[in-house]
Amino acid sequence: GNFLKPDDEVPTVPPTKEERCQERIDALPTNYIHGWLTVPEVPGDETSPKINVFYYGRVNPDKNVQQDVTIFFNGGPGGDSESSFNKLNSLQLADEMKNKANFLFIDQRGNGCSDFYPQGTTEDVMQRLAHYGTRGIVADSELIRQHLLGNQKWRIFGQSYGAYVVHKYAILNPDSISKAYAHANAITSSAVMRHSERIASQDRIIKEYFKVYPDDEAKLKKLNEALLDKPCVVDENEKKYCGYVLATPFTSMLGFHTAWETLHSWLGAVVPTTDHVEIELLGKLALWYLVDDDAAWNIKEMMHNVVAYVDRNYTDLEGKLCEKVHAELRERGLKPEAFVLDECKDENVTYADGSRGELDKTDYALLSKLKTDWMTPEQLKQSLQAHPALEFNLYSGELDSFVPVANFKAEVEVLAPYINYTHFTTSGHDGFYSEEKVWQDLTR
Repeated sequence: GNFLKPDDEVPTVPPTKEERCQERIDALPTNYIHGWLTVPEVPGDETSPKINVFYYGRVNPDKNVQQDVTIFFNGGPGGDSESSFNKLNSLQLADEMKNKANFLFIDQRGNGCSDFYPQGTTEDVMQRLAHYGTRGIVADSELIRQHLLGNQKWRIFGQSYGAYVVHKYAILNPDSISKAYAHANAITSSAVMRHSERIASQDRIIKEYFKVYPDDEAKLKKLNEALLDKPCVVDENEKKYCGYVLATPFTSMLGFHTAWETLHSWLGAVVPTTDHVEIELLGKLALWYLVDDDAAWNIKEMMHNVVAYVDRNYTDLEGKLCEKVHAELRERGLKPEAFVLDECKDENVTYADGSRGELDKTDYALLSKLKTDWMTPEQLKQSLQAHPALEFNLYSGELDSFVPVANFKAEVEVLAPYINYTHFTTSGHDGFYSEEKVWQDLTR
């Protein structure tokens, strides 16, 4: 994308969506259509502000032609579809069977070539952002389906947060769907339990990683010792990232089994020997990973807070999620303080200078005024019971440390008779790319 670089002068007027996205459009396959659809910001309310949502894919522009289209929802929230398209397109070009799937991609509202999120920290902005979760994305997709396909049904496929969108779609608009596919996300009722399983899985999966790269265990322990001194890096907006926050990229790479080699490579560069840590290099990696490229126009911090609470039930309104997670893990007999990779480590540690981790600055009093839109497995069960012809496929991965198999348990117990559930034993959060069964399901 045409993102601003740190040394670029920030324009006084944001570039138009066409200016931002011409390079992406020019690179699309010749048999792809693309466009923007203008939709209401508040689903179903034509009097609300209008926003533009970008779509592109292998779709016949004649809506009277019967066709089998799969809309793809990428992960996030807060990410565009470009990297998913690039990966899926390359896989399809190399495999005739996979090429049978006709994907339609969208940049979910707020992202990429679609109009950006509302900006600011006021209550009015938060009320608007409450419509940028799964319900808004489903409403946009329905209008795009009608625009391109008329009354035809389509398949829906989602990865990670996109799988969460698929769940909401099957609840809200089951009559529009022929088949549904949700990979690497599940409906969970408790933020603490969800994150407890996630942190526990990071410890479990790093031990699997050490079976492949045994020398990295000592390197990670050395890195943790160095981070206890709370080194910091500062981005171009003077925001500081300190201590164990700098290890965030490693925690993320662990969840993607295909990224383990990259994790090993970075760890070897950052900790070349067990008595030396390249903090400056780690800082560059952390800034590259943690800072939004397009932050000048589309700051996403407030969006993440609102969507996490309103849409996903991922929030502890006391701001003590990690503290509660570690307490819950200790009750299980685990020792989270000894975990070598743990995204909650920063919030639970006292650094060498006596300070604690970065304070949560979220205004939970303001956040708690918003109306929640949480899903339950029972809602999906009722929808699938009423639509027995709707095939719903759910997939999880044994090496997924973002949404581990334990997070699927409650949903599968409720939905088992009404869904096809597959647990892959050798893939992680990105397993949908490589698991042949997913592609077989998508193309039959």
